[in-house]
Amino acid sequence: MVASLAAVRSAVIERLRRTARSIRPQPASLVLFGSLATGTADTGSDVDVVAVRRAGVDVDEEGWLDSLGAWGDRSARIVGNPVNFVVVGEEEVAELLSGRQRLWRKIAETGIVLAGFDLAELGKAI
Repeated sequence: MVASLAAVRSAVIERLRRTARSIRPQPASLVLFGSLATGTADTGSDVDVVAVRRAGVDVDEEGWLDSLGAWGDRSARIVGNPVNFVVVGEEEVAELLSGRQRLWRKIAETGIVLAGFDLAELGKAI
């Protein structure tokens, strides 16, 4: 039973990765975090995702928002639960990771990269 649940989780995460290729412009990083990433999700769990806009992509750029929203809608259908986004700019990552909020360090440590770079790697590059 546990092995079959792990296989289902892995298959879902791989589908999320494949569909993330459709996001335009591609995010600098797209990271799954929370209960689905840690394997503790249940039927009521939402899907938590950090989406990092590439430098030069404006916070309200319509194409980016539409594409990310469409991916979120597809992902919600795949998983069967709502998707919640935390959207930040690439230039914000280093400061967020070095700040006092443990949440960002935990996301960097336990999150699963769906597209782009690992958050810790991205934070060092800037």
